[in-house]
Amino acid sequence: MLNPVFVYAEPAGSTRVIGFCILAFIIIPLINGNEVPAVEKLLTIREVSELLQVNERTIHRLIQTEKIPAAKVGNQWRFHPSLVEAWFLNGGEKAVQENREPESPWSREEEYQIFSDSRILLDLQARQSGEVLERMVDVLAETGHLLLKSTFLQAILERETFSTTGLGRGVALPHAWHSINDLFRVPLVVGARLRPPVDFQAVDGRPVDLVFLLCSPRNRLHLQLLSTMSTLARDEGLMHNLRQAKTKAEFIGPLKERVSSLVTA
Repeated sequence: MLNPVFVYAEPAGSTRVIGFCILAFIIIPLINGNEVPAVEKLLTIREVSELLQVNERTIHRLIQTEKIPAAKVGNQWRFHPSLVEAWFLNGGEKAVQENREPESPWSREEEYQIFSDSRILLDLQARQSGEVLERMVDVLAETGHLLLKSTFLQAILERETFSTTGLGRGVALPHAWHSINDLFRVPLVVGARLRPPVDFQAVDGRPVDLVFLLCSPRNRLHLQLLSTMSTLARDEGLMHNLRQAKTKAEFIGPLKERVSSLVTA
């Protein structure tokens, strides 16, 4: 069994509480002796450079300065997708200036399609998280956005078994590993409000009542959508409004406004 040592340096000035919770939940169990996934599940330097949209020299520099979580397997550097995601959300994006663009990461057409009332489930009743995710994937298939339903569902469930996507405060952001995202043409979110809340093994132990399933067509958009939705999830006022919404229009209206304000800021 491989047991590579991950090196990690927290980005300077990082104060994101939820991002810290994600890191505490994902990184510490790996470092403290739990099994590390097999090599074929780890990313290469080339794959990480494509994911972050930077050149490979930048990745080497981040490794040398211990600013990105990396594992030495033999004489090759490898990266676990979940650790890269957590690092990126916790402020790692500041360490890769090439990944920042002055314009919106998606087109106006793509931004308009991120949320739709046809992909909102209000007061969904389910007994467990797997049932919630299966129903949300069904919505993608029913609305014509997904043909390989079983493939995507399996990828989401596999991601959940590795570590929770329950961020805390009653919110979860389930998603697949980046490599499955070619299933989609534009970035999409399926939203669900659960009544009653369901256990997602969240980092704070609180059951989840707001779930946003993330679907992205390109690696860069995967991280951008994950970062954007993580920012929204930390907005307690916004989450309160979603919990009080009486219609789908009242639910997605504030979400669209916040996404638009973030990408144009």
